[in-house]
Amino acid sequence: AGCGLRFANFRHCLDRGGHNLYFTVLDWNEIELPKEDCIYKGYDPRNVVELREYMMLLINLSVKGKVEIIPNMSKKLSDYLSQRNDLWEEAMKEAEGKVLRFDALFESGNLDQVNMVSCEHYVLKVKPDVNTCGTSQWFYFSVANTVASSIVKFEIVNFTRKMKLYRAGMKIWVWSKKLERKSKIKWHKDGVDIEYKANSYKRQLDDSEDKSFYTLSFKYEFKYDDDTVFFAYTCPYAYSDICSLIARRENELEQAGEGSVFTTDRKSIVKKGISYTRECFAQTICGIPVYEITITASSKKEVIPSKNRKCIVITSRVHAGETTGSLMLEGFWNFLFGTPALTTRRKQSVEAGTRPVRRQDLPLSQPCRSGRGQFPHRRRGRRLEPGLAKRTPCAIPHVLCVDTL
Repeated sequence: AGCGLRFANFRHCLDRGGHNLYFTVLDWNEIELPKEDCIYKGYDPRNVVELREYMMLLINLSVKGKVEIIPNMSKKLSDYLSQRNDLWEEAMKEAEGKVLRFDALFESGNLDQVNMVSCEHYVLKVKPDVNTCGTSQWFYFSVANTVASSIVKFEIVNFTRKMKLYRAGMKIWVWSKKLERKSKIKWHKDGVDIEYKANSYKRQLDDSEDKSFYTLSFKYEFKYDDDTVFFAYTCPYAYSDICSLIARRENELEQAGEGSVFTTDRKSIVKKGISYTRECFAQTICGIPVYEITITASSKKEVIPSKNRKCIVITSRVHAGETTGSLMLEGFWNFLFGTPALTTRRKQSVEAGTRPVRRQDLPLSQPCRSGRGQFPHRRRGRRLEPGLAKRTPCAIPHVLCVDTL
């Protein structure tokens, strides 16, 4: 991460034990693409243990920038890592042109399968939201081995929502690594000939009246040779982004250099007129810590006694796909940590408690959830809005902790 973030005792940080729940991860893949033309196949965790292991791998990759074998990694995951490029390498030998190399081995990536029609046309299938009847409406993947000035068509064939915004002119979020290095442009909107319409596939497991699957198709012209380009439904915001934000702010308060260790332990800082406390107030079903951060004025600059201050509780996004919620929370943090006199006065008058980690098992990051997420459901395949207080503790314990405040 940009702030020099490091995790102390990585496995302990993300898997603190005490989780006896072992449930099966259901994947309803109603669309089967031909195996003969397949050039990419994603990893499929089948239970919560495999899911947690995969999420730890993805977060570790974001933090360290490279794939590392986690101690005691399962044979299933290690075999996938060693064989994940085999299909692409076979296609390269048989193809007349350059074949794009697809990937989703990063936080929030959700690509399931890619079939090649030609070097300029690819059919994609994204992973359905886990423990639902095949719900899918977002995407996040990357391509490499590009050819400058080539125009490639992408078709994602298993969306289950009408998503009229694409028909109203919404574009694809794109990030080119070479474009960023040369022009300092990261995530931006691009893509041409964008179409979103029902296809010939029909849903069998859904009770809704609309039984259609939908296809999103778009074309993109690559600007550079041998570039790595990411495509997403919306601007991603993953778990490591949240941890990086926390680490940066804590470093600023402590006036510490970059590279301080990020831990899940309780942390309290009183500096620069700010009283700051971070602690883990809950864990998700997969053992991911959810933080509670309290920010107010320090006692030395008390204008209003702490017991008389109003308290504002702010949570990050509820739906994993609504990454603007996390960006707004980051903006709110920037406001609280600012230096203007008005900002200082408000900190002295109000105690703000924030839950900066979205209420789900990572980033995840859909666009911005890590590993395998769902939108707007949680990993148990249940919606958050209706009757939160009625949920059982073993299903969504972190949401119930917020409910009981």
